Formats: sequence, C-alpha cells, structure tokens
Amino acid sequence: MTADGWSRALDRLEADLLQAEALADDPQLVLELEPWTPPTELGALPHALAERARRLLDRQRTARQLIADRLAAVRRQRALMTRVPAATGTGRESRPVYVDRSV
Repeated sequence: MTADGWSRALDRLEADLLQAEALADDPQLVLELEPWTPPTELGALPHALAERARRLLDRQRTARQLIADRLAAVRRQRALMTRVPAATGTGRESRPVYVDRSV
C-alpha cells in the first residue's frame, strides 16, 4: 500500500491516542471509543513516516503508564474506602462518636 494508507493509519492511531491522553488527564471524561482493528496489507512502513510512528509509539507508552498509574491509585482509594463503614454504604447504623451533653 502507499504512504497515504500508512498516513491514514497513523492519523487514526493519533486520534485514539489523543482521546486516551484526554482520559488520563480527566478521569471523569466519558468517551465513546470505536474498536480498533489493525489495518492489513499496508506493507512496509515508508521511511518518511518512521519518525512519526516512533513518536506515536513513545506517546502511547507514556499514556499507557499514566493510565495504569491512575488506575492503581483508584484501586488503592477504593480499597481504603471499603474499610470505612460509613463510606461503603453497607447499611450499618452510624453511632455517634461524641455527644454534647451541654445542649
């Protein structure tokens, strides 16, 4: 296939990467991602696009690590919250820790 095919494939990877980076920056963001299917019959990557492909790969690795770090932090917070009965919504009655008898 031509350099145009590779360029379109890299454009798609970059668009998906921009969404992943946005999601890593804002975990509240809700994105509708389309499934990615590796293109077939592209042939060898043209030398002129090799540097762009390397930069995208580096950015993908960075985004993947950032998302993994954020996910680990959320898991730690969730584990902590399950240890706090009032935060878990377990239905346990809350008991006052302090009662002001001067009222």
